[in-house]
Amino acid sequence: MLLRPAWLALVILAAAGPASTQTSVPDDLSVMLRDSWSAFRAGDRDRATSRLETVATRARAEGQTRIEGEARRHLASAYSYREQYAQAIDELQRARTLYATAGDRSLEARCVMELAAIYRRKGTPVEGIALARSAVAAFKELHDAQGLVDAAEVLVYLLPNSEDHTTIRTEALSVVDART
Repeated sequence: MLLRPAWLALVILAAAGPASTQTSVPDDLSVMLRDSWSAFRAGDRDRATSRLETVATRARAEGQTRIEGEARRHLASAYSYREQYAQAIDELQRARTLYATAGDRSLEARCVMELAAIYRRKGTPVEGIALARSAVAAFKELHDAQGLVDAAEVLVYLLPNSEDHTTIRTEALSVVDART
């Protein structure tokens, strides 16, 4: 019983401490990952890319597969933004392998979907169609409604305008309708 008040006092004391005692350790990879991606979205792309590369390298050295995979996915976005498609594809393939090794099929499928989107931006949609179809199938199998809708959107944008998109759109809408 005496431990409970002591624990509560420690929690209150920590909460009342200065903000500097409550910040995360700057070397914490998850914090570095979050901060670098925030910097990228805020427009400081060069600094963010450099930090993401650091996070990926350190996460690999420390065996933090999930953080390395996420850093590589963000790096792929950064490289794609710069139209460095070969590097973006390489980073996504590395992230996909990491997720596959970890058994995370949902994030693996998300990497496949993002690869398809890069082929679209690159101007070679035919290369991305099979990947997008594969992502749709994986999300369907995983019962991942949001993933299925995201992959269906990528697939529709990859398909030629002459092809009928009704089946894909109907399937995606049925998932949305079932959730609302």
